[in-house]
Amino acid sequence: MRGKAKGALHLVLILSIAALLIYGKLFWPPPSPVASSAGQQRAAQPAVDKRLLDYAAIEAVSGFEYQLAHSEGLQMVIGEGNVSFDNGVTVTVDETTVEVADNGETHIMLDMHNLTLSTFSAPVHRGGIQLATVIASGGEIREVIQNRELDIPATRIPRTKEKLWEDNTGIRVAVFGSSLLHPLEHEADWADMIFNPAYNHEYEDLGLNLSKPNVVVHHYTGISPSAHFGLVQMGQGIREDGDTARLFDPAYDLAIVGYDVGSGQLAVVENLIRQLRQEDIEVILVAVSSGEHGREGESSAYQTLNMLADIWGTELVDPWGYLNHGETQHAFEADGRLSLAGQQALAQAIRSVLNKRKQRAEEIELPETRYPVAQSHGQLESIPAYAEVMFEPLNHSGEHTGGQVDDLYRNPALRWGERHVSNYIIELRPGQAAYFKHPRAMAVDLLVDLSSQFTADLKVASDAVILDSVSGGKDGWHEIGLIKGISPERYSQFPFLYEIGFNIEVTSGTMKLVGTVFYVEDEQ
Repeated sequence: MRGKAKGALHLVLILSIAALLIYGKLFWPPPSPVASSAGQQRAAQPAVDKRLLDYAAIEAVSGFEYQLAHSEGLQMVIGEGNVSFDNGVTVTVDETTVEVADNGETHIMLDMHNLTLSTFSAPVHRGGIQLATVIASGGEIREVIQNRELDIPATRIPRTKEKLWEDNTGIRVAVFGSSLLHPLEHEADWADMIFNPAYNHEYEDLGLNLSKPNVVVHHYTGISPSAHFGLVQMGQGIREDGDTARLFDPAYDLAIVGYDVGSGQLAVVENLIRQLRQEDIEVILVAVSSGEHGREGESSAYQTLNMLADIWGTELVDPWGYLNHGETQHAFEADGRLSLAGQQALAQAIRSVLNKRKQRAEEIELPETRYPVAQSHGQLESIPAYAEVMFEPLNHSGEHTGGQVDDLYRNPALRWGERHVSNYIIELRPGQAAYFKHPRAMAVDLLVDLSSQFTADLKVASDAVILDSVSGGKDGWHEIGLIKGISPERYSQFPFLYEIGFNIEVTSGTMKLVGTVFYVEDEQ
């Protein structure tokens, strides 16, 4: 009997322990407040239990005080903070250490999406709540200006967020601008991390993937550093008889536009954003840098972009705030492409404004003038507004051939409707030429399949005066790109080109001409 009683007692003890374990697993710790491991050093950890924060609005942010006693040198300690939501949940963000820039300002922000802290060289990033501005010099923190008005920013992409998080109807996204946003062929890029459901499991710990199967993303980017490529993609095809047809279908909810900080192409980018906004497409403007200037020393350019975003009602994000301070160089590979760290920083920045947070919609009234920002910065010298592409020369001595750029969105010739993968190239060899003219042109660029090297002269058709010489291409490089042709200043010196036209004459290599781009003041 004692043996049976002892066995029964052991069974009761085992069941009691199991019950406690199950209770602890299911109900402890209590669901509110929720602890968040903040800080970009720990970005691989889930910031919050997302089941508790399904499309809730942030009501209040408190805490996040500067901990002077715990800070040393450029290492700044931000105390624990609380983020309260309108569903009754309060998230506690742990004390966080960040490194600030020496001999300048650092702006500390709380990411709206994952509730981690990041540092920025300029206070323009719209995916976060600004907590403090730090001024340092000589390896020491000299001043900390804490933001006591922790305002929750409004969203400038309300319809996109509503479709994603409320209607669940899916969105269509177009990507323009910087070559740094160009998709990778054989590895995950920033767009995969956010939009491709196949990468949900791989990037779920970072909270990057939207996990939405009904999102369509089309890349209109090119490897050309020129921002004019976006204008070409949104332009018109033009036939010999002057008839035109649009190359761009504006049926998109959102456009993501990359701008190379310090590139000097502000007016062109403003023109592109103007056209997108006038098509009622919401825009995320991404401030990217090739690394030549670094994060520091570009505050003026960032402020200009902030003005551009405010006037045209776009979101503005700064990816380099998601890299540890001073490590911008790690965003790039040796060949200038974004590294995995750079791709991830870009994805985090964009995801911060595509956050799953209810935000009030900002009221936006678009300006009536075309280039208010560029005009205020003195960059309005002969800026053509639109692009018209002539895919078929008026005459040529080359031959039609095919190419390998079969992506409908990266190759505008395929959207023209009269070109196919088998014939979108006019191949010109040394001594061969193609003839073009346009009655309203202000400037010219050349649209080229860059898979072979070449040099060519652009000559006045009547007397063979050389207008300019061009070169480009890389053997085996199967991309569509823009080659700078005749500038507005040079074109204006030959007013008779409207009637006479010009020849593109190849002098070496093989030119794979896709089309000639004419920039005009007004659409036909």
